[in-house]
Amino acid sequence: MTGPRPRAAARCLIALTVFVLPCDTRERYREEFSTELAELGVVSQLSQAASLLAGSVSLRRALQERDVIVTEQDKKDWRCRIGRHHYVGVQDDNPEVRGHSYLQCTRCGKRKDPPRYGQMPGTLLGLGGGGG
Repeated sequence: MTGPRPRAAARCLIALTVFVLPCDTRERYREEFSTELAELGVVSQLSQAASLLAGSVSLRRALQERDVIVTEQDKKDWRCRIGRHHYVGVQDDNPEVRGHSYLQCTRCGKRKDPPRYGQMPGTLLGLGGGGG
């Protein structure tokens, strides 16, 4: 970290705060907390660091409960490779088309719009005038 550093007492409180957090997030939050505290006065640094320490258990719980987003599956199921998908109906969460649904494969995630049937042309019903 370059620039001003927090006071020694505030750095100790930050170290205790970060120690409670999951290993993969410690360095990020150490940098973030130190940067925030370095811009404050001495008394403000200590009170803010104590506040961070008080909230560290809640932060740890929130970080452990975070959703892991899987962006892509590694392998496609063999049944999907040969076109035998397992589609289920899913409601569309797009606010512009709320209430519409689509089909999604439970194995590979492929999306398929269900067939949409519009109004049947009059000529097919025998109502339209066809030249004859």
